[in-house]
Amino acid sequence: MQEVRDLGTIQFSTSRGHYKRQAVGIEKEGDRQSIAKQAALSVAGDFNRYNWAKQMAADRVMRLMTEEAEDSRIVEDIRQIEKDTPEPTERWSLVRTRLGQGEFRKKLVDYWNRCAVTGCKLTRVLRASHIKPWRYCTDEERLDVYNGLLLLPNVDSLFDIGLITISATGEVQKSILLQYFDGDHFGIPEEVVVPLEPSHQPYLEYHRNTIFSG
Repeated sequence: MQEVRDLGTIQFSTSRGHYKRQAVGIEKEGDRQSIAKQAALSVAGDFNRYNWAKQMAADRVMRLMTEEAEDSRIVEDIRQIEKDTPEPTERWSLVRTRLGQGEFRKKLVDYWNRCAVTGCKLTRVLRASHIKPWRYCTDEERLDVYNGLLLLPNVDSLFDIGLITISATGEVQKSILLQYFDGDHFGIPEEVVVPLEPSHQPYLEYHRNTIFSG
């Protein structure tokens, strides 16, 4: 009759850490080698699951970055303007504002005069980004300079889809989904404090609570 025994703990040290597996099996002549092999395969399975999860997170980030979500939101917002605003002059003014070519952008350029996160002063390439999304704003909020950040396109994309946000004290906070990427690739300084006014806080709180994927 074969006896099932606790064959002890088999330990593995790898570049990712130290792992232990309890080698429980049917002991017979030469069986320890077989059980050690099984335990090693179990550790390999852990790595495969880790790499799978890592790849899934990376794929999700890349989908968010490449689906042209901002373009689709602009189209959606313009359709809403056309539906809700019968007066042509007002409608055109709102469309221009949504496209970042109107009064809102001018206010942000005058206020920030640079990318709020990176400090880039080439304002021609910067985007006028609403903190609280345009489609959820009142008419007053849509033109409020404190509901806006002037950002480089890459930073704007990350902020717009909730992969970064800004804390109440001005630090840039990154989503856990970005932990698998080299932060240098996004051009975001490691230590930066965005200068804020009290009037920014309600909008940033909305972004952290509603948009940010912590």
